[in-house]
Amino acid sequence: MRYTVIIKVGCDRFVKLHNVSNLSSLITYLNTKYGDWRWFNVYHPHTKHQVKSITKYGTVHYGSKKSE
Repeated sequence: MRYTVIIKVGCDRFVKLHNVSNLSSLITYLNTKYGDWRWFNVYHPHTKHQVKSITKYGTVHYGSKKSE
């Protein structure tokens, strides 16, 4: 599945990427291109709901599940 990702870079900048499928590769890319990135949020491509949030230091927070 390909996700949309919003990345917090530095103190006041955000970068939005579309069609991200490999989060491990994304982290490697961020460390190379944006060394001062702090965290990123991952969004489901169809529902637009936040799936998870990952910090630079590996903390993962999962989005809340909707009750059905």
